[in-house]
Amino acid sequence: MILGLDPFSTGIAGVCLLIVLVLLGVRVFAAAAVTGFLGLLELKGWHVAASIAGQIPHSKTVTYPLSVLPFSS
Repeated sequence: MILGLDPFSTGIAGVCLLIVLVLLGVRVFAAAAVTGFLGLLELKGWHVAASIAGQIPHSKTVTYPLSVLPFSS
């Protein structure tokens, strides 16, 4: 816990941060990723946030349909 917030307050702060980032023009996927990472960092600590931040993109992109691309000449 960096700020020492309880989970409910962390969630409210995360929603507010997400709205502010989107209104500032940050793309939704990037704003959600930053907000989610900071929320995990606050609730679970650095090791959990860093490991999940590395696992989720890997697990979402290493799929069979993405690895088999048709070849056209």
